[in-house]
Amino acid sequence: MNILIIVDDFSGGAGNVAQLLAIELSKKHKVSLALTNRHSKSRYNLSEISVYDENLNITGKNKIAGLLSAIKRLRERLQTVGAEFVISFLDNNNTMACLMLRKTNIPIIVSERSNPLVIYPKFPWNYLRRIAYKRADVVSVQFDIFRDFDGGRYEKKCMVTHNVIEQPSVFKTEWEKPTVSFVSMGRNADVKRFDLMIKIFGKLLKKCSNVELHIFGAGIDNDTLRAQVDAVGGKDSIHLHEAISNVHEELVQHDVYLMTSEQEGFPNALSEALAVGLPAVVFKCHQGIGDLVKSEENGYCIDEGDEKNFINAMKILALDKYKRQTFGQKSISIAKRYDDQSVMQEWEACIKKAILNRSGRD
Repeated sequence: MNILIIVDDFSGGAGNVAQLLAIELSKKHKVSLALTNRHSKSRYNLSEISVYDENLNITGKNKIAGLLSAIKRLRERLQTVGAEFVISFLDNNNTMACLMLRKTNIPIIVSERSNPLVIYPKFPWNYLRRIAYKRADVVSVQFDIFRDFDGGRYEKKCMVTHNVIEQPSVFKTEWEKPTVSFVSMGRNADVKRFDLMIKIFGKLLKKCSNVELHIFGAGIDNDTLRAQVDAVGGKDSIHLHEAISNVHEELVQHDVYLMTSEQEGFPNALSEALAVGLPAVVFKCHQGIGDLVKSEENGYCIDEGDEKNFINAMKILALDKYKRQTFGQKSISIAKRYDDQSVMQEWEACIKKAILNRSGRD
């Protein structure tokens, strides 16, 4: 089968899943990858996959004209590669892909890669999505709880495809260091709430003297966060770093992973931390997070807004080496449930369902 995969860029969770999916599908099918807004390089070997930079621009004054032009470009790519099946990632791409396929009988899977219960397309994309998704054969979401998005309009079409958690080559083995190192990773965005993390960690510093915090990410080392570090008395204990590429190798240098995000889909940085064997303390920004971090098994999944229990959870892990180690081992086993083979089975089920739905043999 000839498959066209549409995603914005190589970077980010959607780009990562799209590439891994393309690599796996290319073992049995001819696969093309269309990037609608490429600005990064791939870290995978895509030699068996045809990659196209579409560079779609729909941000001009006449957005309708831009949208129509983008759909035309995608349709031309569809015809050029001779695609018989389409998989699209991210809501705006999904909308264009579905509109592109009107008056065709080509099956399509559209994949929502954030939390669609709380993150909505802006006008006019919100209305366009409702029209376009009538053409979708399967709507992929990351957790079962997300099936009910947009008032449950697409619930019957929804199937769950988790993110792949890549299995690392290194694992956490050293638990004897006198200083317990907490770590977090992510871009400098309000939704990540690193300001809240620094505030909470400042309170932990008053209870525990043997702790430190390291935060890694693009734009993290900035004046605003540095000022907050100073304000909580964390100058010698809270460290801000820019993004790194050797993620697994860095994570094993630390002891506990923290996540204070207001919203996440399937959090990639948390997943990487679990894979190397770190326990985690996280805010439960949606119910699906509890599938990854189970309280008293591999960390603590704290109810949103409960800063007191978040601090207590950090303190428990800071003081108990045995808990850190046993929770870390459980993290590894949880991460293995989402290895590439397991997630690819979910995608294969989606593909079969989409073909059945399109043929009317549901």
